[in-house]
Amino acid sequence: MTIETQNPAPREFDVRPILRSGGEPFQAIMEAVNGLRPGQALRLLAPFRPQPLFKVMEGRGFSHEAQEIQGGDWEVLFKPNAAGAPVEVSADADNAASWPDPVENLDLTELDPPEPMVRILAAVERLQPGEVLFALLSREPIFSSRSCQSGGTSGRVISTKHEPPSASSSASVIRAEAMSEPENATVCDSIRDALRMIIDPELGRNIVDLGLIYDVSVEDGGIAHVTMTTTTKGCPASEYLKEAVRNCVWYVPGVEYAEVRLTYEPAWTPDMMAG
Repeated sequence: MTIETQNPAPREFDVRPILRSGGEPFQAIMEAVNGLRPGQALRLLAPFRPQPLFKVMEGRGFSHEAQEIQGGDWEVLFKPNAAGAPVEVSADADNAASWPDPVENLDLTELDPPEPMVRILAAVERLQPGEVLFALLSREPIFSSRSCQSGGTSGRVISTKHEPPSASSSASVIRAEAMSEPENATVCDSIRDALRMIIDPELGRNIVDLGLIYDVSVEDGGIAHVTMTTTTKGCPASEYLKEAVRNCVWYVPGVEYAEVRLTYEPAWTPDMMAG
């Protein structure tokens, strides 16, 4: 066994081209974060100070250093917080062909969140060093892989369908007991902060300050519900915004599943915008 002690160089991700083309950068940022190696930092380049992102990344275990650069753009270095003892990694851990056959196979495709995560983490507790667990799920379980890594287990999960993953690095979202009121409020606030990264293509302002988010709630187990609207019924950007909200919420720490409902009751009016 060898012990990894040196962190890899930061990964650079520039969201300016995405924003210039009218795209929604939050999902791309989270995908970049999910692709980081253990101990790796992310250097983000943006045309503005991405304040809403700071709280989301803090929930994922990252600190940040932000500085304004040439042209009024911003550079932010997100660094993973120091972990505990180094995780021992086999030299061939990245080579799946060298793994032994799984000692346990789980088919979790028919289960609703958070039950798949509960069963995976329970099975991981039974594994011995070097043993392999195979789990079949309906979407990529970033929560599980990060939880396994934080517990010192090198996990690999195969999924049959790729959908936006949850991004929690905390096991609290799968506890059987109820989420406390402060925890619930924190997750709801984090959701609203994250949604400020979504810009309405028509008005050029974020959808929270526009008043397009009517309600945010989170059930036990990390199941988030968002009720939203658009500026007009039949708005051509309705499906784009609804999908962007769903993807965005799914990446917030503490969220295991995201449900988005579009409504026009009451109808949106300009006086709903934040001052």
